[in-house]
Amino acid sequence: MTRFQHSSIKRKLTSIIMLTSCIALLLACCAFLIYERSSFRSDLVLQMSTLAEIAVKESTATLTFDRPEDAQRILSNLSSDDQIIGACIYKGGKPWAKFPPSLKDESLPLNPETPGHRFEKDRLLLFKTIQDPDNGEQIGVLLLESTFGRIDSRIRRSAGIVSVVLVLAMVVALVLSARLQRVISGPILKLSDTARTVSEKKDYDVRAQKESEDEVGVLIDSFNEMLTQIQKRDMELQEARVVSERANQAKSNFLSFMSHELRTPLTSIIGFSEMLITEVQAEGRREWADDLRRVHDSGRYLLELINDILDISKIEAGKMDVHLETFDLGALVRDLRDVMRPLVERKQNQLVFECTEGIGSMQGDRIKVRQCLLNLLSNASKFTEQGIITLSARRTQRNGLDWLIFDVKDTGIGMTAEQLGKLFRAFTQADETTSRRYGGTGLGLALTKRFCQMMGGDVTVSSELGRGSTFTIELPA
Repeated sequence: MTRFQHSSIKRKLTSIIMLTSCIALLLACCAFLIYERSSFRSDLVLQMSTLAEIAVKESTATLTFDRPEDAQRILSNLSSDDQIIGACIYKGGKPWAKFPPSLKDESLPLNPETPGHRFEKDRLLLFKTIQDPDNGEQIGVLLLESTFGRIDSRIRRSAGIVSVVLVLAMVVALVLSARLQRVISGPILKLSDTARTVSEKKDYDVRAQKESEDEVGVLIDSFNEMLTQIQKRDMELQEARVVSERANQAKSNFLSFMSHELRTPLTSIIGFSEMLITEVQAEGRREWADDLRRVHDSGRYLLELINDILDISKIEAGKMDVHLETFDLGALVRDLRDVMRPLVERKQNQLVFECTEGIGSMQGDRIKVRQCLLNLLSNASKFTEQGIITLSARRTQRNGLDWLIFDVKDTGIGMTAEQLGKLFRAFTQADETTSRRYGGTGLGLALTKRFCQMMGGDVTVSSELGRGSTFTIELPA
């Protein structure tokens, strides 16, 4: 992991810690200010209630003897409290005495309410009942009107203090978050570096260092356990690969030895069968000639099979060589026509060759090119009856180089997409039904694929079930 990525992770962790801390502090400050405002209001109601009690006791006699001037003087004593902006005594439901005298009746409530208080915009209205001390009957109502000036001042002062505390707390949170993020990011960054080292060097002996028993420690334990399992699986795969390579080498050596041991007597059988066929035909024993021809054909088929197995084993053992020579493509095509004519006529197929004039020569392994084309033509003939088999050859330019394109097209049974997926595997047929009906070992197409790749080219196929297939060989000229 680069230094830039480390810094990016650290910045993200610091931002998360800072954001969380700031949100928590901001919510705490808002809650504090709301509580302060509510507490200030409660204190104001309690303070005004106390003043109202005193004013009620002093003004009871003035109501009883109907002396509004004395009542107004009592109310004027309330001016010592700068929060009170107005006071009024109601008698008979109408203003009877008020302070200050300039207070207009229109600004006062018309009908005094029952004892209690209410808040209106930026002021407090508190009502207190005045009772006759002799019979307890209500003789008037006292109204005190107070502003929130002192509350607002205290709120502003508290808000200022809270703002200073919030800024200081944010600075402290920033410093602490920069330090605390190391506790979180440090083990994670080390774990990330360990994972990168394992990924780049494929070294599963590396282990992440555990520094704590928290969630990060559990993550590191899980990571180390995963590396242990991967290391164990990797060792098992390495051991299995070595065993497989040894077995494959032993198989290749065995096949090579056995193929040579079998080819010698088979060559003799094929040779003697040809001589016997010539002799019995000269004697006119036709039935003997047919039997001997079957022996001859079976020997030739077995020899071709052994040759294919030997070629596969050589390729797998890395002992197959490419022998370059310059040869004429026209002559190669004529040779293929002569070889394929009996196979094609046996199933009443029509063989068509489409080669451009002057296709010229090719520098490559003539035997392998011939074997690839012969495999594809034989394959097409095997799966086509009373149809058309076409071999076309053309030369093209790619990136300033000459390439030869060979197409082998048939009108046979075709293949499905699933069959195409396993077409070029050794010892594999399209499916069991095809193998039982048409025979074959599944080596021809596998060898064709590998020969083409060894010569710097490739072979591809396109097919449609019931309408035939087209195999395309592309080789550098």
